[in-house]
Formats: sequence, C-alpha cells, structure tokens
Amino acid sequence: ERCIRDRPPPAPPAKKLTRKEREAEAKRQREEAARLKREEEQRKKDEEAKRKQEEEAKRKADEEAKRKAEEDARRKREEEKKRPKLDEDDLRNY
Repeated sequence: ERCIRDRPPPAPPAKKLTRKEREAEAKRQREEAARLKREEEQRKKDEEAKRKQEEEAKRKADEEAKRKAEEDARRKREEEKKRPKLDEDDLRNY
C-alpha cells in the first residue's frame, strides 16, 4: 500500500516552445538522424571490408594447402621412382 506522498510529483506541463526553440530542436533531430545514418553506413562498410579480408585470407590458405598437397604428391611420386622395384622372388625372401 503506497501513499500519495511516496509518488514523485507529476511532471510540470510542457512549456510552449518558441519558434526558435522548435527550429533548433528540429535541426538537432535532423543532425542526430544524419549522424546515425553515417554511423550505420560506416559500420556496413567496415563489415564488408572485414568480410572481403576474411574471404581473401581463406582463399590464400586454400591455395597454399592445395599447393602443399600437390608438392607432397609430387615428392612421393619421385621417391617411388627412385626406390628399386622388388619382384615377387624378392618379396618371398623378404
């Protein structure tokens, strides 16, 4: 149970703004909207740049992995050529 005394006093009625005050408030609101729009556009640009950078890094990593796999396969083929071939008799005696 709350008393009337516990409540904050009601807000005073809004004072009628002068024309200059209304224009200043409208200008402030326009500037705030423009600032928010600029910040949103900058955020989108930053996200796009980050996404492109990550895609480029992934592409380079994929290329490097592919190059390394090809290099390993080539090296393995060369080692197979160098190794002397064992015929069936050699394998039986092994």
